[in-house]
Amino acid sequence: MTEEADEIQTAPRKVFWAGRQWCVTDYGLETIRENLYYVEAGLLRRLTDYDEAEERPVAETLRHISRKTWVDIEDLFAGFSVAVAIHNITMPPGAVSNAIIDARDARERDMICSRLGSQRLAELKAAGNSAPELTTRERFRLSELADEQVNAEIEGGRNFLEVTAPAPSDDQLIDDEDEE
Repeated sequence: MTEEADEIQTAPRKVFWAGRQWCVTDYGLETIRENLYYVEAGLLRRLTDYDEAEERPVAETLRHISRKTWVDIEDLFAGFSVAVAIHNITMPPGAVSNAIIDARDARERDMICSRLGSQRLAELKAAGNSAPELTTRERFRLSELADEQVNAEIEGGRNFLEVTAPAPSDDQLIDDEDEE
């Protein structure tokens, strides 16, 4: 770990909002306990990487974080929305909610692909293959199937609620008096 990372890890923080796994601090957005993960406030806008030409979020960083299996994505999205509001990050209208929807879809695709892969490996094992492995072609096809399932749900009218900066409840706000 670098000296800078050590300082970031040990520096005292003022906590503005705390969720189940993520919190918004004077530094930015970070995990509360496990898998130390933090995003500096100045970099929050880059989590959406909004593409003006395409009029849609690229959201690669948010997608990357949300794909980690240990991440509570709903708490991440709530924390991200709160952090954007608290740190006065300006983005094009709809950028936050669209980036969240895009990241949620990517996580869902990963989960479907993983489930389909496990089913295929079980089929190969049941057919007598003692050490089954998926070929590159099979993996690609499973990825296509996952995309088809997610796209069918979207076209079928699946709606995600737009995530906006929620009003924190009293138990989520940290008073200056509580810190002393």
